[in-house]
Amino acid sequence: MKVYFACSSTDIQQHLGTYNLIRKSLRTQGLVINADWIDRSFNNEKSELTPQENKVDIHDEAINAINNIDILVADVSLPSSSVGYQIGLALSKRIPVLCLYSEEFGGKEAPQVIQAINSPFLAISGYNSKNIQNVIRKFINNLPENKLIKFNFIITPKIAEYLDAGSRQQKVSKSDFLREIVEKAMESN
Repeated sequence: MKVYFACSSTDIQQHLGTYNLIRKSLRTQGLVINADWIDRSFNNEKSELTPQENKVDIHDEAINAINNIDILVADVSLPSSSVGYQIGLALSKRIPVLCLYSEEFGGKEAPQVIQAINSPFLAISGYNSKNIQNVIRKFINNLPENKLIKFNFIITPKIAEYLDAGSRQQKVSKSDFLREIVEKAMESN
């Protein structure tokens, strides 16, 4: 399973030990870290990029990596609009997200904007150096079972009108509305 690890690059040298512990815990769970920018940029002493070049590359790389992952793990202990964007992007793609906040540094709780998100694909948990392995294991063991698969579906104008009306009435997307209809049909068979 592929994971992307997102965290603030502000004061990263100060928190590098903690972030490396999280990365190690992810790998211990059998996960492959996609686009491991921390290892490449901060653990590898041979990096030839300046910090500014790295920052631009890391941002673009993160957006591309989210298209090729199974889960996102994000440390939200320190404010970062980039990390917030990555969380939102992953959730919009229905990729399970674990938002971690340190009990040892930063705000010591998840930001209110993260806490306000209502999604079955979002888990929020505090961690410290002693329990991080268990926090990650619990998240992985409780992942949503149904990953969605995208496909094209060609319909008539009459079906389109029905889907539009139904999705407006139930205040859900057309995809969610159609998926609910199919799931009900499957249950009755």
